[in-house]
Amino acid sequence: GYLAERKASGRDIFVYSMPLHISPLDPPWDMFSGEWLKTPGIRWDFVDETTRRRSHVVPCCGITGAADWHTANAKRLFETQPLLFGVYYDISSIGECTNARHGHGGVDSFGRAYATSTALGMREYFLRILKLCRAYGRRFQVHAHNLYFPFIHSLADSCSPGEEQYSA
Repeated sequence: GYLAERKASGRDIFVYSMPLHISPLDPPWDMFSGEWLKTPGIRWDFVDETTRRRSHVVPCCGITGAADWHTANAKRLFETQPLLFGVYYDISSIGECTNARHGHGGVDSFGRAYATSTALGMREYFLRILKLCRAYGRRFQVHAHNLYFPFIHSLADSCSPGEEQYSA
């Protein structure tokens, strides 16, 4: 099909995704979204091409079951699509989370609220994806602009810059 035609013409195809994002169209949404979601929430809207329904995706934390679910999906994708060149993750940003349902954020001993960095969870997730890419001979690319974290994003085979003026 499509991948074979592209391969025959000398082009390789990455699958596009946003790392650890989930939407109401994904099977675990109803059961796990409250526990997995990064808070405060951010969402990106899209139109689902199969239903023409407007929906959204939101980021989850890498220390939750979202990482297991996405890693299993990537493995299944690599097993069923041998001509796929690799994965391309957009919006690979690191931030903070206050979702107490998975142990982030809280109140310190001085009564001040605090948030937890999502950097280590993203690093752990990227390490898992990198191992899958190596095992299946695929490439791992990320888009990280001024939100670049070397100890996380440098795990990828390549980085697609751009949007350096996105935010201060």
